[in-house]
Amino acid sequence: MNTDIGLKLTKVIEANPQKVFNAWLDENLMKQFMVPAGGIKITEVEIDPKVGGYLGIMMNANGYEMPHSGMYKVLEKYRKLSFTWISSFVQVNTLVTLSFEAITAGPSQQHTRLTIEHVGFLNDQNKTDHQFGWITIIENLTRVLS
Repeated sequence: MNTDIGLKLTKVIEANPQKVFNAWLDENLMKQFMVPAGGIKITEVEIDPKVGGYLGIMMNANGYEMPHSGMYKVLEKYRKLSFTWISSFVQVNTLVTLSFEAITAGPSQQHTRLTIEHVGFLNDQNKTDHQFGWITIIENLTRVLS
């Protein structure tokens, strides 16, 4: 896998790392936030949350189905998730790594610094397209968890 072309995004989410981490392993929540652009609906999510387990997401845009799939590589509870990612837009295995860092936001509040790294793109256009999608997904996640 070529790791030369990749992206990295960071966002502080007003929820503790447990809640943010668990959202990425919850099929019902993922249907709500894993929407990379307007007009796309998530019709199926299949998660087998273990190293070597399957991740499958079916996106639908105006009747056009866009399968996305991968395999979990790392599951460090409340700290790190990593999975391969093949989409209908990039026909090669890429790698997504999510890091969850606890941030104290007050005497009794914890927030999470979520970092998404996605590497292995074939070209800069694939990177740009996915970057826009991940930004939208992070905003959706923030809304769903609030």
